[in-house]
Amino acid sequence: EYLDEALDLLEGSNSYSWESHYELCLKLYCTAAKVQCILGRRAICRKYLKTIYDNTRCKEHKFEAYHIDMTNSLAEGRSTESIKFGLRVLKSIGIRFPKKATILTVVSELSKFKFLLWNRSYDDLIDLEETTDPTKIFAMKMMNDIATTAFSLGDSFKEMYAAISIRMGSFTLQSGISALHSPHAFVLLGSVHASLHQYDIAMQAQNLAVHLVDKYQAESVRARVMVITLGMIHPWRNPLNQEFRHSFLHNYQLGVSSGDSDAACISWLGWLQCATLASEVPLEDINRRTSMVVGEMRELGGSHFLMFVLCNWQSALDLRHKEKSQQVAQDLCSYYEDSNANGEHDSWKSFLAEYSRQSKAVLSAYLSEDWASLKRHVAFVLKHRKVPEPYYIIPFNYFFASMGYYDLYKQEGKSKYKSKARILYRQ
Repeated sequence: EYLDEALDLLEGSNSYSWESHYELCLKLYCTAAKVQCILGRRAICRKYLKTIYDNTRCKEHKFEAYHIDMTNSLAEGRSTESIKFGLRVLKSIGIRFPKKATILTVVSELSKFKFLLWNRSYDDLIDLEETTDPTKIFAMKMMNDIATTAFSLGDSFKEMYAAISIRMGSFTLQSGISALHSPHAFVLLGSVHASLHQYDIAMQAQNLAVHLVDKYQAESVRARVMVITLGMIHPWRNPLNQEFRHSFLHNYQLGVSSGDSDAACISWLGWLQCATLASEVPLEDINRRTSMVVGEMRELGGSHFLMFVLCNWQSALDLRHKEKSQQVAQDLCSYYEDSNANGEHDSWKSFLAEYSRQSKAVLSAYLSEDWASLKRHVAFVLKHRKVPEPYYIIPFNYFFASMGYYDLYKQEGKSKYKSKARILYRQ
């Protein structure tokens, strides 16, 4: 309301204009666009962004608007368009990427990074100079956003995710540390190394990311760095035991305290999946804790990852407590209706139904050690894994399927099962 009143005063006054009070107008319109984006008022947000683009005096003054524009497109479910927009913005400041990344793009980026790293390890990078150049900091922010979006789009953008993550590392080596973005860059790079089975190097990259968070006291990104560490790097070398559950729980609390609801939700999803597998965790504990988390997330303003938590929660309950499962299913339906009321993506309902069905089938087959059923289900998942953009079927299923194949390998000793487990885990 205060912003609306301020903008009304600006627009209705001859004394205050972009010509006479440029800095004030730029700050007010950027803040208003950001608020409208958070509130889900997409059209009003675009209107304010157009005003900024039409009146700014130089490219640097458009940086904040570009970031809001990309965030607004993501919230509308236009993930592919937001990546294309981000690549165009990067091109305008001299950073070029192919529109369609391939494995050759990844190999090329990795070769350049290794050349820049010549005779150094990740441990040597902690004392790199910090950059203060606003253009370079903005470039890192945009690459960060593109990499995160590409990851969420699954197989069709995995080369883009890897190439951008590696380029962020190269850019840091050339331009210096960005306190808020380089930690995320190196932990993303660690996840790429892990997917290439370079586990020791992945751990070095992850350790560097955590050290940079500590050095620059970048608490606003700690939860996001740790989500990737716990979910995409540590599991290659460490069992999913009680310590993992405690780590996910701690990271959930970090996400809540820093206001990062996405990182908090993903952390709780990790805790929920580990707890579901652990027979020593009673269902009552899973139910009580997850119920509290759903309430806290809604108080924080929600996250589209909350849907994943609700679906996994329903899957765990459905195996043991039908009545409570139906309550969570109703919660899912109301969450879908709330999302549609806010103008979010139309594919939610079909996605929720498919996700819930897939999760229950995989989890049931795994816990009952029904390997034949698990193999049939995995074949179906691999054939029909996509739902309408921007949501894709689900690492959760690959995770349980890979564990099932690994158990088969331990029982029967056949190397083909070990190979399938590895392939599914990488996917």
